[in-house]
Amino acid sequence: MALIVAQLAPTFGYDAESRTWSLRDKTGEAFVASDKATLDAPYKRVNELFDDWKADKNTEAQYFENQKQQGPGLQQVPGGKSVIRLSYSDSQDAGKYRAARDEAEKIGVELAVDPVPGL
Repeated sequence: MALIVAQLAPTFGYDAESRTWSLRDKTGEAFVASDKATLDAPYKRVNELFDDWKADKNTEAQYFENQKQQGPGLQQVPGGKSVIRLSYSDSQDAGKYRAARDEAEKIGVELAVDPVPGL
């Protein structure tokens, strides 16, 4: 059994009404309401707990590897930061440069332009 499963097992319980495994509160008597509750899933599930942990950049986020697909031009750089990389020749095209700059700003990453070839 994976260590994380063994550690988290006592904090979850089976809710027969919704037929799901849900997070129990600190008393162990009730379930924790989901921030994304639906009629079928009113309580916080494992994936929502992990999403909460990943969103907390000051603590648990460091233990989660980025599993997002890297798109064209989006690369990881040392330190775990993502950047949108633009070739020098593409950076000379105003439309491509603006599109890359806007996308980098939208997703909150740095825009990096490759140096002039041959220098």
